[in-house]
Amino acid sequence: MRRVGATCPGCGADVGDSRFCVDCGAALGRRCPQCGERAAAGKPFCANCGGALDAEPRAPTTDEPEGEHKPVTVLFCDIVGSTSIAERVGAEAMHALLSRYSDLALEELRYYGGTIDRFMGDGFMALIGVPTAQEDHARRAVLAALALRRRLLRDLSAPGAGPIEVRMGLNSGSVVVGSLGNDPHADHTAIGDTINVAARLESIAEPGTILMSDATARQVVGYVRCEPIGPVAVRGRAEPVVVHRVLGLGPRRSALEGLGSRPLGRFVGRERQLTTLQDLVAEAAAGRGQVVGLVAEPGMGKSRMVTELRRSLAAERLTVLEGRCLSYGSAVPYIPLSDIVRSNCGITDRDSPAEVEGKIAFGLVELGMDPAAGAPLLLRMMGLGDDAAADDITPEAVKQRTFEPCSVCASPAATAAPSS
Repeated sequence: MRRVGATCPGCGADVGDSRFCVDCGAALGRRCPQCGERAAAGKPFCANCGGALDAEPRAPTTDEPEGEHKPVTVLFCDIVGSTSIAERVGAEAMHALLSRYSDLALEELRYYGGTIDRFMGDGFMALIGVPTAQEDHARRAVLAALALRRRLLRDLSAPGAGPIEVRMGLNSGSVVVGSLGNDPHADHTAIGDTINVAARLESIAEPGTILMSDATARQVVGYVRCEPIGPVAVRGRAEPVVVHRVLGLGPRRSALEGLGSRPLGRFVGRERQLTTLQDLVAEAAAGRGQVVGLVAEPGMGKSRMVTELRRSLAAERLTVLEGRCLSYGSAVPYIPLSDIVRSNCGITDRDSPAEVEGKIAFGLVELGMDPAAGAPLLLRMMGLGDDAAADDITPEAVKQRTFEPCSVCASPAATAAPSS
């Protein structure tokens, strides 16, 4: 291609990319190997960029950052028997089914802070721990897998498809996150052996099951009930992989619970604060209610302080109702209250919606309240009820009626033992 405006310095003729002028025969300057502009004849450096005309051409550069190492948990999920399902229901119904599958997966994973790296027909690969780093990425990933399996069983269907099951594989470790090639518009992706192991675990999982590696299992001890399968040979790896089957949620609720034989370090340097808390509990036991806030940077020992307070009061006649906020539940209202209701009514993750409703109704009867009036709003607070329960009352009334069972919850216990 000829460059517009390139002229001979001797006669002014248009010379394009020629080395000599075809009109007067004058020698023309070389092109700069760095920027490509024509340099003056006989000069050693380019007047445009200052580069040496005898230098080697520069290699092309890219502004894309190098890949970063990230600790993540990888989740692979796949619909079992998708080929036969597509044959039975047809292309249009299968398209609608996969679209719904994609929406449900995105919804559940975003709730737990995960992202879907890529969809592969009837399956996908998700990452928990990028782009935002999360120290509890393994716990979030297992919770997301359990929630997604439950949601798909309940909400994913197609006429004539029969029961739809998925299988999943989880593995935790380090991956390199970055773009491939020099395309500035390319999406970032994750590369590493951690991904390969997760994919292999998903491929050997039985329909309806979730398998996780030992690397993931070690990070969710107590939070998750699992069944050890043992070392399993997986394709492409010289050494077998220790595998666990995920069964459901465990009883552990915080980092200081369920430590088993691992003892805590000595509790030192907080005696004055602990004494202050014990004095406030004594005030509450005497009928003067107290509200206390513990404020400190992460890792400074707030949870340990509460644990030591409870240990010091173990012999006292106290009823403790505990509700916790969750790192992945910032967008969900009333999580601590919901946690209190679940704990007080004995609700577990294995309970069906009908069993949850029955336990809440029984708990309200025990408190001397009408289940027909209180249960719908409590179920709504826990994400199990119908929004129609709040259609005919104002938002302020909804809040008051929802809080009422939670406040009454401690009253009978308070007559027998102080509550904290």
